[in-house]
Amino acid sequence: MPRGCAFVFLCALGCAGNGMPPLAPVSGSIKLRDGTPVNYATVVFTPDASAGTHGPVAAASVDPSGRFTLRTASQYAGAAVGRHIVTVEAEYQPDVPASKRASIPGRYADRKTTPLTAEVVAGRDNVIEFTLTP
Repeated sequence: MPRGCAFVFLCALGCAGNGMPPLAPVSGSIKLRDGTPVNYATVVFTPDASAGTHGPVAAASVDPSGRFTLRTASQYAGAAVGRHIVTVEAEYQPDVPASKRASIPGRYADRKTTPLTAEVVAGRDNVIEFTLTP
């Protein structure tokens, strides 16, 4: 999904008005089981309402070294405090050969099938590391 479309989509899902819930800084990295950094991807943290977490969706582009720093669609730094369902989806990069992009298993792109979750804790810099398996 092109970057501009992703943020319009995120805003439709989770932009908060004046009642913004508490946010905390979130950064981290994503790699494959063999240690290869996941690159040219978008990571999305969706608040898990079933766990009582509410607020805007937060997302980031993953850089070539597999690192990310989350922001909400309203461009606030961080993510809502609480539990999140985490998805990782490849970004379309026409100028980057497929051989230079990490292959992300499809189950990580869907909130219903991703095994990834994360707990964002208030009052600290949350550094979260993910390892994707086939």
